[in-house]
Amino acid sequence: MSSKPVYLEEKEDDNLEELDEHYNPEEETFVDWGKEEERKLKPLTNWKTGEEDEDIIATYQVKLYRWANDEWKQRGRGCLKFLQHKDNKQIRIVMRQDQTKKVVANFYIFGEGCCKLERRLDKERAWEWTCKDCSDGSYKIEKLSCKFEKKEEFEEFQKEFEKAREFNLKIYEEYLKSQEEKKEKVEDQVKKEPGKELPNSSKEE
Repeated sequence: MSSKPVYLEEKEDDNLEELDEHYNPEEETFVDWGKEEERKLKPLTNWKTGEEDEDIIATYQVKLYRWANDEWKQRGRGCLKFLQHKDNKQIRIVMRQDQTKKVVANFYIFGEGCCKLERRLDKERAWEWTCKDCSDGSYKIEKLSCKFEKKEEFEEFQKEFEKAREFNLKIYEEYLKSQEEKKEKVEDQVKKEPGKELPNSSKEE
C-alpha cells in the first residue's frame, strides 16, 4: 500500500505535451477564481499512519461491512492488514478504504466474547465477528464482516485470525500472571519487613 494519500498520487495526463516545462507532478496548483491568484498545496512529506512501530504479518484485499440499523452496510474495499507491535507483540487489524485511505477497521484481535469468527449465511466466502473497534475515534462494540474473492484467502484468513486471537490471549494471561507474582512478592516483603517502606509507595502529605 502506498504511503501517500490518494490525492498526492501521480496521475497520467492525456495532454502531457501541453504541460509547462516547470510542472511538478507532486505539487498541485489551485486557482482562486475570486481573487484570480494561484495557491499551491504543498505535498505531505512526513505523513504518518500510526503503523510505524508495527510489522505486517498478512494482508488481504477484501470488501468490509458493518452491521447497522438491522442490515449489513458496506464500509468500503481495501487492504486489510494484520499488524504486530514490535515491542509488546500484540496483534491488531487495520483496514483503509482504497480510494480515500480512511480507516474503516482498527481493533485488537482480543476481548471477552469478541473476535469469534462465524460464516455469513447470506454471502459466500464471507466472515463476521464482533470486536471493540476504534476506527471512528473511540472504542465501540461493532459487528463487522469481510468478503473475499478467492476461497483460498477466505480459508487462510480464518487461520491467521484465530492464531492471532490465541496469541493475544496468551500475552494477556502472561500479563495477569506477572501482576499476580508482583503482588505476592510485595505481600511477602511486607510480612518479612513490616516496618520497611515499600518501593514506589507514595507518602501521605
